[in-house]
Amino acid sequence: MFRFSHWHLPAGEISAPIQPNPLLKALRQIRIILLIGVVILLVVMALFQISMLYLNGLYPRVPQDFAATYFLLFLGSPFLLVMSISLLSNLRQVRYWQRIEALRFAALAEDRQLLADEQPSPDAKAITLPVTITMRSTARSALTNLLVLLAIMGGYLFYSLFILQQTWLSSLPYLGLASVLIVAFIFWRVRSTLLVTPEGVRIPASGGYSWVSWDEMRLFACYRSQESLKNGTVLTYEISTAGAIIRWTWLQRPATFWSTQVPTLPFSEHTDQMKTFAQYIVAKTGLPLYDLSKGQIGEFAPTERYQTTIVSPQRQPAQAHGPSTMICSNPLLGTLKMARLMYLGIAALLVVEILFMHATFYLSELTSQSSLSGFFTSLWSVSAMSALNLLLWLGLGLLISLIERYWKRIERLRFSAAAGIEHLRALNLPQPGAEALQLPTTITLRMARLFALFVGLAFFVGMILFLLLMDVVNPAGGTFFLSWPVNMVALILLAGLACGIYLLYSRRRRRIEVSEDGIRMYESKKVVTHVPWREARLFVCYNAPVARRSGDELICELSSGSSVVRWSWVQRAGSPWLMWTTITPFAEHRANMQALAELVTTRTGLPLYDLRGEQ
Repeated sequence: MFRFSHWHLPAGEISAPIQPNPLLKALRQIRIILLIGVVILLVVMALFQISMLYLNGLYPRVPQDFAATYFLLFLGSPFLLVMSISLLSNLRQVRYWQRIEALRFAALAEDRQLLADEQPSPDAKAITLPVTITMRSTARSALTNLLVLLAIMGGYLFYSLFILQQTWLSSLPYLGLASVLIVAFIFWRVRSTLLVTPEGVRIPASGGYSWVSWDEMRLFACYRSQESLKNGTVLTYEISTAGAIIRWTWLQRPATFWSTQVPTLPFSEHTDQMKTFAQYIVAKTGLPLYDLSKGQIGEFAPTERYQTTIVSPQRQPAQAHGPSTMICSNPLLGTLKMARLMYLGIAALLVVEILFMHATFYLSELTSQSSLSGFFTSLWSVSAMSALNLLLWLGLGLLISLIERYWKRIERLRFSAAAGIEHLRALNLPQPGAEALQLPTTITLRMARLFALFVGLAFFVGMILFLLLMDVVNPAGGTFFLSWPVNMVALILLAGLACGIYLLYSRRRRRIEVSEDGIRMYESKKVVTHVPWREARLFVCYNAPVARRSGDELICELSSGSSVVRWSWVQRAGSPWLMWTTITPFAEHRANMQALAELVTTRTGLPLYDLRGEQ
């Protein structure tokens, strides 16, 4: 069984010789969100129940009163249970990874108590390269998701059939959606691959992939996976660099039904592949294998905070990289792909809902004594409301597709430049020489107010039009959002949200910190990404998306095998086609950007590739 993961350097941990585990920070953020969600849900449920009990009396007399009084209790209880279970699971994971983190840094400090009893014998010819290690999910993952979906669907059916006393026909559209999701969960499988080459390891990252070269690796360790903490039947192996963590899993016995991931190879071949892979790592990196499971089961207890006393292993500095396609793929493409699939998936589910709604109306209304005119009026209204939602999600999906198309074009040009295509080299190359910037230095950009105003107004106008159209096709007849005082409340609420969006965007800052060891980009006091000078492999520039035709905003990018740093270079002050703008005088900003380009060329030895001519 294999599980691969790749993480980037978080804020506050930049000087560490290896990448601190950012999963700990992510788990803390998730815990805060879950706690806030539980508190909000409890407060809303309590206030709603108190108000409904006051309106209907302490003892509802008819089923309709009972359904109204305890509506949110039935609706919110499953979500409250799921959030509570997730919170307990989060705390368990935090304890597990905190222990592993202390042991990782203890191993980095060369604590010999943690050395593995059986060291892999170095053998650079143990494995035939390139080789791809593949994993896939098992039925357990799909079963877990399926059980959650069935529980939610069962709760809805119980509430609608026994509390609201509705017929099964009224639930047909939602049962149809649930059926589609069930089929998707049954046939859904996740595959992930790890490509091993003589130059390094390629790993999946944010919908794309990243490269880690052998000379960047600083720690080789193994430990028990959380699912087999007691029996040690599943071991997690890890190689760490200053900016990345690669993890994979070695199954110690044949997979069972309860295994979350399984290899695509037979068990004996999987075992041989893992052994030879470990031998090749030791041969290429010279690193010993540390067995952190000794600390997991109590044989070792670190007595000091190794994070503050560690010393980087004595390794030879990496040589300057020549033309190479071993660069990190654009992580934004993975995010855009996920957003596009989500929006188009919701649109597809709405299509299924419309079809089941039509079937429901034909089965229920045509068998009743109601008039055909009333039947077709209700059918048109419901279909129109669903169609409006469908158009909304389709529009968002198409918008994301257009943005994704731009970045795919840039991605192809990036890899062409990384391969050393000569005609992409900038005509006016930055001249390496005396460094004009005093290090360390920080260059700060802010989001353009005109862009922030456009986003806020687009949200306000779009929501107003959507609510008005929903009122026009309201199947209940009459108006809701257009009636007093709902219209004023809706306007005030939407105006407040639009102002909040404008303030949120206009206050965004992006800081580029340049130091002796590399370049980092901060957003909201958090390190977004970091590229050390010695690991840089590509230096390019191209027009920003909002200024693709005007050329008023230039994006400069420095890429390594595992991360990408981008910053904006404003070409024309006061242009309306800017997403980011400078907070310093324009002449000073231009001088700083020119000096930064020369510094990058000096420190990395990389030429600048200009992709604007191919855009």
